[in-house]
Amino acid sequence: MKTGPHTRVGLGGAMMVSLLSKGKRVIPLVCEYESLTVTDIKLPDLLLTNSSEASLTPTGVEILATSKGARVESLYVSKELIRDLIRQVNPQIRKTLEGRIGAKERLASIFGEMSVNAHSLSDSETVGPGQSAIIHLSAALYLHYVGTERIDSLEIKICCEGADERPTASLQIPLSFQGNKIKYSCPLKGNLKISNIAMNYLHHRQSHSQEFGMDILEVRPNGDGRLSTCVKDGSSDLQDYYTYRKPVVAAADGAVVEVADGYPEEETVSPANWSAAVSSEVIGKLAKTIGLRNAGGGNYIVLQHAVDEFSFYAHLSEHSMMVNVGDRVRAGQVIALAGSTGNSSEPHLHFQLMDSKDFLTANGLPVMFQDIPPGEMNQYWKKANSVACSDSLHVFLPSSK
Repeated sequence: MKTGPHTRVGLGGAMMVSLLSKGKRVIPLVCEYESLTVTDIKLPDLLLTNSSEASLTPTGVEILATSKGARVESLYVSKELIRDLIRQVNPQIRKTLEGRIGAKERLASIFGEMSVNAHSLSDSETVGPGQSAIIHLSAALYLHYVGTERIDSLEIKICCEGADERPTASLQIPLSFQGNKIKYSCPLKGNLKISNIAMNYLHHRQSHSQEFGMDILEVRPNGDGRLSTCVKDGSSDLQDYYTYRKPVVAAADGAVVEVADGYPEEETVSPANWSAAVSSEVIGKLAKTIGLRNAGGGNYIVLQHAVDEFSFYAHLSEHSMMVNVGDRVRAGQVIALAGSTGNSSEPHLHFQLMDSKDFLTANGLPVMFQDIPPGEMNQYWKKANSVACSDSLHVFLPSSK
């Protein structure tokens, strides 16, 4: 039976499996060489629900990848790894949902929009009757396949064991290959470092809507010839950073659908003193007055370019906004100045493309810039659907002025 990505299938109705995030689209990063195609997939997180009258324990997850109906790759997650994922993640999620202000928003930034009953989450790999368990599959492995054809669908099978049976559940997941409907250009110009891009599995790609996000900074050579983001490495003065208050331009024609300018620059954590713990403390304090979105993303702008294509510009300098909600903007128009507000370790622009305006719950979309062709990212690439390379990319993009 062919099913959609949210269909739940189980043997005897015992264990059901679905995607954890509502409206989740599994979108690969795709790059084409001369005769080969790279399909790089962030595997989706799963929600298991035990609807039987006996306790069940997942014993393995098998991921089968197909291309034009033929199986081309398979991955396997062992019982031991499933146990570790459930024990590490489920208690943390339940604790967050039960005790923190803005808990759903905090979790949405990682997992997307979830419908999870905190009280029914199992603490262990043994899932009791009526209980559920989250398998944070994207934290375990990614699927990176090189072949003459791209992967076009996944099937995920979960095996369980119980008192008297060994039920299985399966999920068919068609992959989404939506290309950009609009032509986009890089929203900063100059001598740039584009970092933490999609081939880096440990940064933006670990977060739901940020999967294809990027950090863009201006760099210049320092005294010994190395490219640096600052006049003096580790400076505590924002003015010393080349990206600070640099013009941010619209990546394409569009309409302004959201503007947030409540993050005071006086609360910006000094780059010299920044740490994840310090940043989290400041965000938690400000979230009580300006909301978690403005506190975490800093001052930001969201533009709509098509029915399901929105761009997000984050960490902007306070009171630098040059547009208001409802304005129409043209590609290349200055909309704000770069800053270091929100969860930012130094002045930079965070940019991402999304399929809705909510930068926490939207699906992140791959994005290519027409001023950075594939050959600029990798001399062997003929085509790509996302700005990608390794961890970072260095390009020079002159201003149109």
